[in-house]
Amino acid sequence: MHAQGHKETFTLTYVTSRTVGIGACLARLGMRCIQRLDQPIILTVSDDLERVSSVLKRLSFVPPYSGGPRPQLTPLDPPDRPVKYLPENSCNPRAAICGASDGSRNWLGGIFDRDSFVETLEGWARTVVT
Repeated sequence: MHAQGHKETFTLTYVTSRTVGIGACLARLGMRCIQRLDQPIILTVSDDLERVSSVLKRLSFVPPYSGGPRPQLTPLDPPDRPVKYLPENSCNPRAAICGASDGSRNWLGGIFDRDSFVETLEGWARTVVT
């Protein structure tokens, strides 16, 4: 029944403090959990405003009802743009995916559209990007 529920609806858990015991289990069942960085479980964001913004951003990708059409988001980058982030020595994988500033006002676009990639579990393994 648990797997079936995830196929039928979007689930997201918003945790305002520490979760232990059954609270931690219930938060994990939601598959997507937003919780403060200094609290245990899935560590993603640092304060309440950032957490609420994260919830709203994720909801913007969710259809209005199960099986409904996905929201059409207007990309910030034109579809035919080149990938401008080209590392000279070592590659920063986050910059290759998301793009980066060149130190001045120039934006070097990455593989994905600007501001469209949402990284999860960033603090867990610095060499792994998910």
